[in-house]
Amino acid sequence: MALALCSVVMTGVFAQPDNSAAGGDVALPVSDGYQKIAENSRFILSADTKNGYISLTDKEGVIWYSLPEGYQQDELAQNITKRAMESVLQISYADKLRNIKNLNAKTTSVDRGGLKCSKIKNGIRMVFQFDKEDFTIPVDFTLGEQHLEVSVAVSEITEANNDYQLTTISVLPYFGAADRNANGYVFLPDGCGALIELNRPDQYIEDYSQYVYGREPSTAKINAENLTQRVSMPVFGIKNGNNAMMGIITSGAGRAIINASVNGKRCSYSNVYPQFIYRDSEMVTIEQKGQTIRVIEKNPPKSNDYKVRYYFLNGDKADYVGMAHKFGEWLMADYKPDKTQGSPFYLELTGGVMVKDNILGFPVERVAPLTTYSDVADIADSLSKMGVGDLVIYLKYWQKDGTEAAIPVSVAPEPRLGGEKGFKSMLKALADMDAQVYLDFNLTEIVKSRMGYGKRSASVMSIQNSPAVQYSYYINTLRAKFTEPSFLLRLDKALKAAQKITASAKSYDFTGAAASSLGSTLYSDFSGKTVKRDVSDRENAKILKVMRDIKGRQLLSNPNDHGLPFADVAVDTPIFSSSFLTHTCEVPFYQIAVHEYIPMSTPDINTLSDPDIGVLKALEAGIGLKYVFTMRTNRRVSQSSFNTLNGPLFDEGAPDAVESWKEVKELLIKVAGKRIISHRIINKSVRETVFEGGIRVFVNYGAIDYSSDGLNVKAKNFTVLQS
Repeated sequence: MALALCSVVMTGVFAQPDNSAAGGDVALPVSDGYQKIAENSRFILSADTKNGYISLTDKEGVIWYSLPEGYQQDELAQNITKRAMESVLQISYADKLRNIKNLNAKTTSVDRGGLKCSKIKNGIRMVFQFDKEDFTIPVDFTLGEQHLEVSVAVSEITEANNDYQLTTISVLPYFGAADRNANGYVFLPDGCGALIELNRPDQYIEDYSQYVYGREPSTAKINAENLTQRVSMPVFGIKNGNNAMMGIITSGAGRAIINASVNGKRCSYSNVYPQFIYRDSEMVTIEQKGQTIRVIEKNPPKSNDYKVRYYFLNGDKADYVGMAHKFGEWLMADYKPDKTQGSPFYLELTGGVMVKDNILGFPVERVAPLTTYSDVADIADSLSKMGVGDLVIYLKYWQKDGTEAAIPVSVAPEPRLGGEKGFKSMLKALADMDAQVYLDFNLTEIVKSRMGYGKRSASVMSIQNSPAVQYSYYINTLRAKFTEPSFLLRLDKALKAAQKITASAKSYDFTGAAASSLGSTLYSDFSGKTVKRDVSDRENAKILKVMRDIKGRQLLSNPNDHGLPFADVAVDTPIFSSSFLTHTCEVPFYQIAVHEYIPMSTPDINTLSDPDIGVLKALEAGIGLKYVFTMRTNRRVSQSSFNTLNGPLFDEGAPDAVESWKEVKELLIKVAGKRIISHRIINKSVRETVFEGGIRVFVNYGAIDYSSDGLNVKAKNFTVLQS
């Protein structure tokens, strides 16, 4: 809860010396009331060591508390909720019957004498002992120059009772919570980004809870998940009046969940916070007994602490744009931006699909060519004649066996697409036209075994200690197709494959690799042989670097934050949120965060239900247009699991696509690589984006024209002004 600086009086200062740098923490006396713990030029960190509260004084005029002010007078909140509001830590655990139960630290640790506090360098360590369950959990709160860092010391967590297994840990669940009179919103990184307006009269009262990067792929999913947008960035925030707080999960994001609640359900406060999965679990059906049981991860990873870095924004920076700028600066700190960006025509082409066919009455499996290598060259030539002078091609399923290709260890063209000769001829033709081509390499999913990369021997293991099976799903029932499983490749094997590709690729002239599945997917190996998802982003980064170094450039499709620093082009970036009922509106947070660093595109415009809305989304975010085509369709493909790849046809869709691209090309060239200075939601249908250099883009998604103070934006159209 943010308050005026003058409203709180700090009582005293702990005078113990800071010996933590020498290896020993200094115990702090129990004190009822806030005492100063650490101070720097921007902040004062204070703590109540009796009750386990913290506060952060921002010397720019705001104080942030771990518990909401006035919570005791909240008539809506029951006592158990009030106790939860007082807790900087909440946990869940599984009992011996595998039932999941929730605890807050205030009731089950602090009030029972289970809290021990000590002074550490630049902060305080709080150790919470849960006596009945025999858990000990240390949490550190430390000041950085411009932030507060909260760290759960995972390697020091202890469990002494075999009947209870710790499953999740939530930190600072009510830090900065906003009351029923607050003016602002909760920011969520859902898809492109979403806002939940605070205290809206027609507010839908429901909680938000989504896994960062989506659900763990190494857990079995018999039914397809709901069609929601992925959380691609481990960031969240809340704006309250002229002040805002944002959190970045800097360690452990792969095992994190972002939760948010709006007031009116269990209390009169809105809040947002991270929850970490200490032990993962999955529900397994035992068909013989007709039972469903919970299988729990045996050995939780201890390699890294869970860390959240909180930044505090004031004045005109206290909004989702300011949060996006801060996140982008943190994420891309070592990235060298390409300031020579243009506005290419982004084109995805599909090569071949493995289908079941008949030859002379005999059933065979072979590749059905949707776009051959010569077709790719012809498409590029046709686009050039239509006026497309800047073309970026993302070529998928081009390798031997197309959609059924084994894990690649070399550049291996598919004979039915044109073979080695046709492949090299295509690359030469594209080079002569100055068209860029990025070749997709699947380094995550084993769909076909090969020596050293078998479905069983090279795959990661699930919680049940069996290969982590991946299914496709029937569209009508969302049930898994059990006859067509694939498996997730161990990351040590993926690294070896990438190194082998590097050697093979030297004799081929293409623009760069596209290890897109590595950039958009994180998963665990529960066998213990390789890593789990809390640190798999680092292992992925090593592989992505190898793939980028093949040609010095790399394209990634819909990358998570861990992939963005290794992308020279990011296509298919999210332009929608999941549109949950709690959401007030969606905002282009993803694009604002990295717009000045990386060229980006929309998802495929020509597969959207309303392509015109897709174009307007591109203009609002200042990103390029992307289309997907094939040169032909195939009856066998339409009968396969890859029926969605059967088109759209280039000859039918290209003219409209090129026309749309030409209409916006000049504007997108002007804003390419520019920082997005501000973004404004004018009303339900109209948005304004201001780019570095003063270009103002207004888009109107509504069905009626918008006019105000001399500004006119036609329905489903855009207007550009230069300030």
